Amino acid sequence: MTGRGLAKSFAIIFILGVASRVLGFFREMVLAAVFGATSVTDAYTITFSIPFVLFAVFGSAITTVVIPLLTGYRATGRLDDYRRVAWTLFHALLILLLAFLVILMAGVDGVLRLFAPGFTGETFLLARRLALIMLPGIIFMGLNGWLQAVHNSARNFTTPALVGIPLNVILIIGTYFFGRWYGIEAVAWASLVAMASQVVLQWRALRRAGLAYRPVLDWRHPDLALVLRRTGPVLVGTGAVQLSQVVAKALASGLPAGSAAALTFANRIMGLP
Repeated sequence: MTGRGLAKSFAIIFILGVASRVLGFFREMVLAAVFGATSVTDAYTITFSIPFVLFAVFGSAITTVVIPLLTGYRATGRLDDYRRVAWTLFHALLILLLAFLVILMAGVDGVLRLFAPGFTGETFLLARRLALIMLPGIIFMGLNGWLQAVHNSARNFTTPALVGIPLNVILIIGTYFFGRWYGIEAVAWASLVAMASQVVLQWRALRRAGLAYRPVLDWRHPDLALVLRRTGPVLVGTGAVQLSQVVAKALASGLPAGSAAALTFANRIMGLP
């Protein structure tokens, strides 16, 4: 990539990043306007954060480890290894995510007590219903990490930078037009659709990365062991970073109604460009 091409890509990514953050702020404004800072919003904001916290941990590990590996294949012309390892990682990740989802769904009460130990009574029951709707988003968020790694390895930085825009637009529409009539559970369903939209958007661009779908699961490929060895330390590092967010929201869940929502809104303001 030439210097001019790199500068152009950086400018596009910067503009898309700013647009996504502004839309994210507007999304929180709409949520606050429709539901206010209440126990209902507390239940939603904390359960909505669960897939994103897990993505921040596992997704960062995936992109950090996989991008250099796939980029190396492309740089050295090992395109068969590139496709074989990429799709092997996809299928292995999908299997792990499905197993993880089953465990989380079966132990949803324990998950909520970890993320929101202060929830009791109706707030806990509402959070439980919302979690059962949104936890499948973990599948989409995990695959989103794989897709980002693939596109970045192919020097397509624009598509991954776009994903925040449809996510926020869907949530704004879902909250404003459906949330006010059908309640917070409608917003939870819109959240799941929004997470899926990130996968759909990036999946459609896979052919540009030279990755037509291949049903490959090569457990014996020597580089898979390398991926596993490198993933562990990254998971520890990213997990430590996210721990502060989990602790902050867990503490807020035990404060007066609306505290967790207020914390979320404040964090969104701090994240503005």
